[in-house]
Amino acid sequence: MRAALAIAVLLASLSAHCTRDAEKSASTRSRPTASAAEASTRGGTAPETSARGGTVPEASPSAGAAAPGRVTLAPDAVASAGIETVALARITVPAEIDGFGRVLDPLPLVDALHARAAARSAAAAARAEHERVLRLHRDEENASTRDVENARAALDRADAELANATARVTLAWGVGFADDAVSGELVAGRAAVARIDLPVGEHVEQVPSTITVAAIGRPERPLVAGVLGPAPTADATMQGDGYLVLIAAEPPPAGTALRATVTRAGAPLAGVGVPRAAIVWSEGRPAAYIESGPGAFERRELVLAVALPGAWLVTDGVAAGERVVTTGAAQLLSAETLAPDAQ
Repeated sequence: MRAALAIAVLLASLSAHCTRDAEKSASTRSRPTASAAEASTRGGTAPETSARGGTVPEASPSAGAAAPGRVTLAPDAVASAGIETVALARITVPAEIDGFGRVLDPLPLVDALHARAAARSAAAAARAEHERVLRLHRDEENASTRDVENARAALDRADAELANATARVTLAWGVGFADDAVSGELVAGRAAVARIDLPVGEHVEQVPSTITVAAIGRPERPLVAGVLGPAPTADATMQGDGYLVLIAAEPPPAGTALRATVTRAGAPLAGVGVPRAAIVWSEGRPAAYIESGPGAFERRELVLAVALPGAWLVTDGVAAGERVVTTGAAQLLSAETLAPDAQ
């Protein structure tokens, strides 16, 4: 389809050029050139005289070349390309996003935090021992070179174990658990860790400091959860942005399903909803083709503000009520690029 459309555009352009050349040639043969005096006698305007004594040629009419970003097709070409359009509507993205979550089992996190705490203690003891042996060896007391080497090897092993324990916490639970003391709150039931996920396409530019959550069975009891940071893994079902939060006041038990409300920074955003199928990329910038008339299409650059399910909120480039090409936009871009009049 794409190749057929490009060939149709090229043939139409060549035909138009040939027709204009033939008309110009016939007009030249049938009409003699009028002198300046004859033009003046008939009430016309004599050719303008240049400063060098010659005459300035009259400006030739436009050759009818299409402006960059515009494509004009015959009705049969539009039909063969299967071009479809939809009317754009104005939409407003609310300042609040609804998400879902669940309270996580704390045992794996407690195990990881305890292992990291033990590794920290072992690394601190190995460092102290290494420094003691170094001091004895430097003062020529009862510490040989072999003792120093053994102490250094023990310190290296302890540091490696601490690095592994820290990596396990970070990779599995994110960067929000720098303090091992939270494990005591989790064991005592005074705190709970939950994961909050946003629907696909929903996104907040700045990670919020708090998220309001409520158990699905108790929506009348909202709780404020502190955000620990972005979730280190994606949810297999939601596939959107995820966050780990700490509920520190009367936390629900592990396994509780939650509803969450995430607040965007700033006021609600207003714009035009443009379907994702309508967006093409030209020179690294997003654009869409607007139907400006029968068979006439204009490429507009867009400002993409917020990703939505199946669409983008666009704040500049198009207006509500205009018709955007949703099927065949890529073919129009190819036709615009290949057409000789596009130069």
